[in-house]
Amino acid sequence: MLTLDHILSSPMSAEEYLQSQRERLRGKHDGICREIKESGKNPSWREDLLRRADLFMRNMYLLPGTGGKPMFVGDPPAWNVRLVHDEEYLWGLNRLPEQGPLCRAYLLTGEKKYAEKALANILNWIEVCPCPDFGTDDPVTLRRRFNNTVDISPWRILEAGIRLFDSWRNAYICLLYSDLMTPEVHETMIRSMHEQAQVLSHVSPIIWPNADHNHFFHEMLGLLCASVDHPEWKQSAQWQEQSIRELIRCCQAQITPEGGQLEGCPGYHGGCLTMMFSIVKILRENSLEIPAVLSECINKASQYSVWTMKPTGILASVGDTGISAGNLPHQTEIHHSLFGDYGIFDRIRPLISDTPPTEDFPGGIMHFRTLGQITARSGWTKDDSFFMLCCNTPVPNGHSHQDPMSFVLTLNGRDIVTDPSSCTYQDGDKRKLYKSPEYHSCLTFGGRPPFEYVSTWVFGPQKEGKTGSIYSCDGLLAGDAMHMNYEPNEHRRLCALVDKDVFLVADDVVNKTGETVRMYFHMDTPDWTITDTGAADEFTSVYLPAGTEWSLADSSKSPRSDVEIPTRRIVVTDENPAEEALYVTVFSASADITDISACRCADGIRISYRKAGVPVCLLWKYGISCEKI
Repeated sequence: MLTLDHILSSPMSAEEYLQSQRERLRGKHDGICREIKESGKNPSWREDLLRRADLFMRNMYLLPGTGGKPMFVGDPPAWNVRLVHDEEYLWGLNRLPEQGPLCRAYLLTGEKKYAEKALANILNWIEVCPCPDFGTDDPVTLRRRFNNTVDISPWRILEAGIRLFDSWRNAYICLLYSDLMTPEVHETMIRSMHEQAQVLSHVSPIIWPNADHNHFFHEMLGLLCASVDHPEWKQSAQWQEQSIRELIRCCQAQITPEGGQLEGCPGYHGGCLTMMFSIVKILRENSLEIPAVLSECINKASQYSVWTMKPTGILASVGDTGISAGNLPHQTEIHHSLFGDYGIFDRIRPLISDTPPTEDFPGGIMHFRTLGQITARSGWTKDDSFFMLCCNTPVPNGHSHQDPMSFVLTLNGRDIVTDPSSCTYQDGDKRKLYKSPEYHSCLTFGGRPPFEYVSTWVFGPQKEGKTGSIYSCDGLLAGDAMHMNYEPNEHRRLCALVDKDVFLVADDVVNKTGETVRMYFHMDTPDWTITDTGAADEFTSVYLPAGTEWSLADSSKSPRSDVEIPTRRIVVTDENPAEEALYVTVFSASADITDISACRCADGIRISYRKAGVPVCLLWKYGISCEKI
């Protein structure tokens, strides 16, 4: 059995080691106490914390697969038993999410019952969840045991990383000064934390040799925290050097030249940016040098996070991104605490709070070319307009959806077209539906998806799809894209925001197979009705292509796991398509739109309409130009 003699670089008794840790971590503990005391002055914060802590006291957990409601998970929690069908349930449970609320409730109220429950869960986990053997360098074996490619277990390597930089780390510092933390309890907890650090050091680099997955970020951050929090360990210096080196590799491998994290999901990108901020904080706290490449990646990644937030204060829910502000409110404040200013986050402060902007930042358009994503916005207030157009096939990984050239849209501060988010990661009909093109704002041929859905994380072969160029001139922000997944058919799409309150989608189609063309627009609410010219709600009208038929279909979006909110989709069908066709759809949040037309000419595609009787004309040449004429 692992003992303190094996762990510590200098011999110490259990009592001496506990006292040493209490002396060294006093500053961190007191800092947490001050933060909790200050936050506790807010009645709603206090009420929410104690509500969550009391749920955990009754072993009621809100996890993937529990139907969006807290569920009894056993007393103590059944760490090795999947009580619901969703495999994410067991992974979420074994992150020990109760530790944060229970330990903070203890420090806020002084009630020992919260500390007793937190420590009891950790000690029970250690007893019933022994570490699998990791004494091998075989990637296949290690992936099976620690990445759960076959069996679902508490020892997926991601959860070890999360425990060491989040739940267990916070519990350790919060409870270190309780009389419940006896030398025996402390030694038991230290042995397990050291074992988890050993697994992270050995297994993670073998599973993620290219450092190209957000999991590796979590895992190396866990190793870094263990190494700096426990310098008395024999391997701490080695693990510190290894974790910093590998975290820098994560930054270099995962943050694209334009700033987005390579998985292409604003939500997962935000998680990685939060970890980069955490690295800076930890290095500063321990008087360690901050590598220049880390600062450069933070600057680039911050720009992506800010530009993918909608005027409504939530992230564009592209791929498996949830429908929320993500980590942006926290990132805004942590940037200020670390660097003394808000940097680019100053632009979104009015969107996530009632803070007025410090200056009138201009809108504009950004092209995250490596990810195949274009974002445009008229400005940075809650009343501005925004769109995001995405096309990148073959897709980077399983967090992507079957939605080349889908888009999201906000007009005058109201979300109009949405992505549905994920709802669940569990394989099955629901996951397949939420990833399908018909649940996004896509164009399809013959009712077929652009490529095969194999399973929750796997797609079939794909062909090229990419964004083209971006265009900006007075009163116009536009971008285009194309993909060849329906080859020999071709599809190019232009998305254009015109004078803030009009959004135009032009689909240039070559239909050599003669298949039915169907377009879907996933609206953000169910409050839509069919009109003679398309569809409308109280504030916005959608003008659909002439010569097509359209209807509404009931739909949904998912703000978090297992929770669905009703929406509607507009379904547009052309049963008798021409071999070459132009479909123009116009969204207007102000005046009536009439006389919509499109034609091919020597200089490109001419698109025109009248807004309140005033003519507007665009000339578009894919990948080269788009301008108002």
